[in-house]
Amino acid sequence: MTTAPAEAEHTAVVDPPAGYRVLGWALVFVTALPLILLPLLKPELRSPGYLAIGATSLGLVAWLVHAAFLRARIELTMDPAAGVLRLRAPLYSRELPLDSLATVEVQDDVGPGVAYINWPVTGRARSRRGVRLDLGGPAGLVLTTHEGQRFTVVTPDTSTAAELQTTVVQATSDGGVRNRLQKCPL
Repeated sequence: MTTAPAEAEHTAVVDPPAGYRVLGWALVFVTALPLILLPLLKPELRSPGYLAIGATSLGLVAWLVHAAFLRARIELTMDPAAGVLRLRAPLYSRELPLDSLATVEVQDDVGPGVAYINWPVTGRARSRRGVRLDLGGPAGLVLTTHEGQRFTVVTPDTSTAAELQTTVVQATSDGGVRNRLQKCPL
């Protein structure tokens, strides 16, 4: 995790685990293999239409893998001057007013499916589990708003989640956010 200077905006970054990018390249390879081998093995599949569809499919998969695996990271930017907290993850961006935060908690992550092949952002803010920003890890920073929205940022360890918690709480304009360090039973 890295944090910017304390004067204006505070940006914290949660990077993916080491093998995350390797998995992304493996997905590109597995997708490209049949698109390359089939035209070589079956001459009737060498038509311009098939090649165009194959190239388009490969391009789409490469773009998604690039967004989800190769450039994957979660950013939390606290901007006290604007009064907002910005959450960014692959193909996801959300702004929350700092005054709308009700609680900022560190919890053990007992969420669903911590696996490399899950999409990094799942859920809806108003659902019971809320939005989950997950690149893998055993701890999470749980943000809840007065309106009942919930956001969980999964971190590689509890100390990173605690650092994020401190940064978010310090950025609140009125200091009225409840700061609870809570361990959930497994």
